[in-house]
Amino acid sequence: MDLIRETVVKVLVGPFRVDKSYVVNFDGLKFHGLDLSKLNFNPSNLISVSFRNSEIINSKFEYCNLRGALFDGTYFENSNFKNTFLCNCKFNKNTFLVSNFKFADCKYSNFENSFFDLGNLSDCDFSYSTFLHVNGNCPTFYNSVFRNVKFISTKFDYQSNDGLISGTNFASSNFIDAIFKNVECCYSSFRKANFKNVKFEDVDFSYAKLNECNFEFASLSNVNLYKADLENVNLNNALLQNVNLEGANLLNADLRNVHIKNVNLKGANLKGAIYSKYNLSNAILDGAIFE
Repeated sequence: MDLIRETVVKVLVGPFRVDKSYVVNFDGLKFHGLDLSKLNFNPSNLISVSFRNSEIINSKFEYCNLRGALFDGTYFENSNFKNTFLCNCKFNKNTFLVSNFKFADCKYSNFENSFFDLGNLSDCDFSYSTFLHVNGNCPTFYNSVFRNVKFISTKFDYQSNDGLISGTNFASSNFIDAIFKNVECCYSSFRKANFKNVKFEDVDFSYAKLNECNFEFASLSNVNLYKADLENVNLNNALLQNVNLEGANLLNADLRNVHIKNVNLKGANLKGAIYSKYNLSNAILDGAIFE
């Protein structure tokens, strides 16, 4: 394994790398059990490579082609994947701490049991990807940034473990200006997430944890929030069209200036919510709880 690292280091820091336009080809290689820290792979072809049980700290993968790569049991910290091509990749049991994925193309990839905490995933494209929940563990993106991200036809899987059902964890993340279209994220946790100015279309948030989230100026069309937890949520100036909030918890929710069209609030908990009768005049309120 030391020989592999020595070879990689020689290739990446060799004399010809003075010309940064030179593309190194590592296609199909296995980086297993290696310390690949403080290396600059930019720009390299890493198609179908596998990173397994390795440690990669302060390394750069900007503009690399990692199509079809396998990330398994590897620890990344302060690594840079900006503008990286990561389509059809598989992420399993990895940690990406404070890593940068800005402008990365992550379409058609699978994410299992991995942690992307404190990361920058702004402007990423996660379209057609799947966030899998396996053996009681789910992907976690705690306190990450998802500004202007695309989640189109993305699936956030969920699983029952000892009677508790849970999904992907996006707590305290920032989704400003993101797009959610044709997405399933039942049971996922978005506690304290910022969805300001986000566009939601054909999204299933059934049983999701959305308490203390900010939906200010967000647009929700054909969204299912059945029995979702929206306690202390901010929906001020949001647009809700064809939204199902049956049985949802809207305790102390801010519904000022919310624009509603064909919204179902049947059996919803609206205790302590801030709203006007005009705001809710077009909603279905059968069995809703106000006091």
